[in-house]
Amino acid sequence: MGGSHMKSLKFLEVEIELLSPTIIPSKMTRNGYIRPLDYIPGSTLRGALLTALYRLGYVDDETIKQEATEPSVLSTPAYPVKTLEESVTNKVLLYRTLPATPTTFRCKICGKTVFSLSIWDPSSEEPHLMVECPRHGPMKSLYALPVYKHGDNIRIYRPRIIHATSVSIHKELGVAMKGMLFSYEAIAEGTRFWARLAMPDYIAKKLPDRLNVSIGRGSSRGFGSSSVKIKHCEDLAGHETTSGVFISLSPLIPLSRFSYGGC
Repeated sequence: MGGSHMKSLKFLEVEIELLSPTIIPSKMTRNGYIRPLDYIPGSTLRGALLTALYRLGYVDDETIKQEATEPSVLSTPAYPVKTLEESVTNKVLLYRTLPATPTTFRCKICGKTVFSLSIWDPSSEEPHLMVECPRHGPMKSLYALPVYKHGDNIRIYRPRIIHATSVSIHKELGVAMKGMLFSYEAIAEGTRFWARLAMPDYIAKKLPDRLNVSIGRGSSRGFGSSSVKIKHCEDLAGHETTSGVFISLSPLIPLSRFSYGGC
């Protein structure tokens, strides 16, 4: 890739729908993959998109090699989208989730959720966190859980998980192999996610409106088939990435100015 390719970046937004159960495990055991993540890591989504683009001929070998050492295609994690149907109008509403911040808590008894808890003391640079419900006492931290705002309340949304079991088949005998039973926990098909991308314009302008990609593990067994809808957003033209420009695709917490739990 020449320097001329890097002068303009495109921001894109993607909507992902899982067409088959998808394995994105947080833990691997001897018997399979368990505890799926509530989101799709940015590195996983980025790899799936680049693989699909390479397979379809939108990027070449040189681009793939360059991406391995000097990434120019960037992706946020993909967070789940909650679907709700209004009881009166039957209208389907989509709520995009985001990971809860360290200052998001919920009462264990009444379910009251508090989003902004920091009270600043002018004489101190550290915030004081109120982590007690006025009526019931200590509250539970929702930190990093996918949440969305519904009315005046904040709700948690965790994708539906399915459980599957498979057995290895002997290639010559065609029978099940003893001791080769595997279990999977996967995010259910039909689950939707959203994410944001940034990439050079010479790649972005080749993208179709929709891509079929494989996300996560077990693609050879039919897991992870997904449809990605691509929406072009903004241009960032006239900036050389070699100058060290830092692009934030998602909200940041300046930890140098914030102390939480000893971190």
